[in-house]
Amino acid sequence: MPKNIALLLATSMLTFGCVNADAISNLVVEDALYSPPINGITAGCSSMGVKKDCDNISGANKKITINGVRMRVAGSSDGRRILVMYSSDRCGFGDSSCQTRASNSAYYVVKNRLTRNGVSIEKVTPVAVSDFINGYLIQVDADGYSLID
Repeated sequence: MPKNIALLLATSMLTFGCVNADAISNLVVEDALYSPPINGITAGCSSMGVKKDCDNISGANKKITINGVRMRVAGSSDGRRILVMYSSDRCGFGDSSCQTRASNSAYYVVKNRLTRNGVSIEKVTPVAVSDFINGYLIQVDADGYSLID
């Protein structure tokens, strides 16, 4: 009996932790359309190359607001990698559609701030859990984190 329970729990965790790439392809911002998603359950700060304002449990943990859009951000030491995530006080746990909309809004606000200041975006990778987006990892050509930090 305990063996069956352990198997059931392991299967549930794997199912929840998997990213449904087909489902999220309809949800990601256009800049991330062809980037394979990062699994938000298994990825850590160091594997994404962001250590500033990041922890392996919640991801980006610096809360900021830009143009009225609340979000959480983290960055690499050189500021060329930026993790942008939805604000946890904006969406409840399990509200996947809210988390996706909030992550997309946060991305566009950060993109606008970066491009207005002459920083070019080189790559955008969605960070996803199951079939929703909970953030984006943005790689830029110069220190962009200091512009939003």
